[in-house]
Amino acid sequence: MLFFRRTRDGADAGSARGREAVTLSSRVLSSLLGRLTRSAERGEHPAVLLIGPPSDKSIESFTTIGCRVTVEGEDPPTASIDQPSDHFSAVLAFGVVDRLECESARALAREWTRVLLPGGLLYLVAVGPEGKSDRRFRFEILGGGELRMTPDAKARGALRRRQNRELESLLRPLIPCETLLRREGWREILFQKPSPEN
Repeated sequence: MLFFRRTRDGADAGSARGREAVTLSSRVLSSLLGRLTRSAERGEHPAVLLIGPPSDKSIESFTTIGCRVTVEGEDPPTASIDQPSDHFSAVLAFGVVDRLECESARALAREWTRVLLPGGLLYLVAVGPEGKSDRRFRFEILGGGELRMTPDAKARGALRRRQNRELESLLRPLIPCETLLRREGWREILFQKPSPEN
């Protein structure tokens, strides 16, 4: 089910055409936050890696449930992550692969796979394959599994639209668990790093 709200100026938030931020409920993000919350309740203090420039709200959404947060804030991100292997319970990336050529995206995906724990999750927000706009957004995670999209007037360059199959190929060996195509032209995908016994 797709959820949307209206902005103050009355524009349809589902189309993300308004000048203000759009807040969307996210079943995929709620699923991820639920898993991390259960892990924190068991006293595990899951480690989370945020890729790209984060917001205080995004960081707070994870620290309040007991996660340890690390930020790789370069924009665009580098293909090397200076973190230990098999360390993070979750990696979150917003609109990152859309700005990278295939080889750069593949190199970054290898790094995400390396730093994720076996069974760890990658939450990816990417432009949909049929999106009609090159409009860029900044994404912010809010409590309760909500995702805020704010138009980013500073961002430049064309977005690389990829079919789901191409994205899955770029991110192998990560396995897609959940996918949600949003009305506003974006998709949310939750990938999992296979455990050795799989």
